[in-house]
Amino acid sequence: LGLKVACLSTEMVGLSGFVLATVTGRSLMIAVFRNCSSMKPGMAKSFTAGIDSLSYNLAWIFALLFAMLMGVAGMIALGLAYFCVLAFKQFAENKLGFVNGDVMGASCELSETLVLIALNWR
Repeated sequence: LGLKVACLSTEMVGLSGFVLATVTGRSLMIAVFRNCSSMKPGMAKSFTAGIDSLSYNLAWIFALLFAMLMGVAGMIALGLAYFCVLAFKQFAENKLGFVNGDVMGASCELSETLVLIALNWR
């Protein structure tokens, strides 16, 4: 939370960076965990069970659209967040043996923070 506040307090991010971070966090929850075979029964499994192809495609479209509006920095931030969330999911599956809502929520926070850090990296 401190990193997010610090990144948002700079003049480099602005409203568009805030929107990109938020959209990326939610979109990656849909994109990465859609067909997760190690999902433990619970609210996260119910959430992912309701993700159809349209929702999946719209999540990617919104994330890519906002990233492209931010230019090269936005695309790099989205790519960084995506690969880090994939790595985090793999880490959770290896250490816990499953994925649950806490892992999904942590991945959302992780991706938002990484986007904000990447946008401040200029």
